[in-house]
Amino acid sequence: CADRQIPCSVLRVHELRGGGPGTNKGEELEDLGLSRQFYDTQFDFPKFQADEYADKFLLGVSAVAGDKPVNFFQKMKAANGIQRDDGVTNRAVVGRALVAALTCEPVDLTMNVEEGLRPVLLGDDDWAAWFAAPRKVSGELN
Repeated sequence: CADRQIPCSVLRVHELRGGGPGTNKGEELEDLGLSRQFYDTQFDFPKFQADEYADKFLLGVSAVAGDKPVNFFQKMKAANGIQRDDGVTNRAVVGRALVAALTCEPVDLTMNVEEGLRPVLLGDDDWAAWFAAPRKVSGELN
């Protein structure tokens, strides 16, 4: 892309978690991702727990410049837990970041998940500033 002067953003992610609505049955909140069916059809119980937890409690984001892969031990820890770990990225957050990256200056980042409830979720107007100066966005889980 650089050789042909084509602007391009690269957003690297780790193991993806979440992707469902981030709500309980009957809650009147905007769905973050797919419908409730996403959870209801997940028969792998640990995966169901990790995805639902991510959609409710891991809505923050952080990033580092360039390609920063996690090591084998970090991958194993991330794959076997539901908590915030290096090596995990939330699908709903990444989806919003990808759409926002289409209208922002080019970036080259490796994204990671951080703890936080819905209030920490970046809005559509917040991504350009975040891409210009990536910072840790997180919050309390109470």
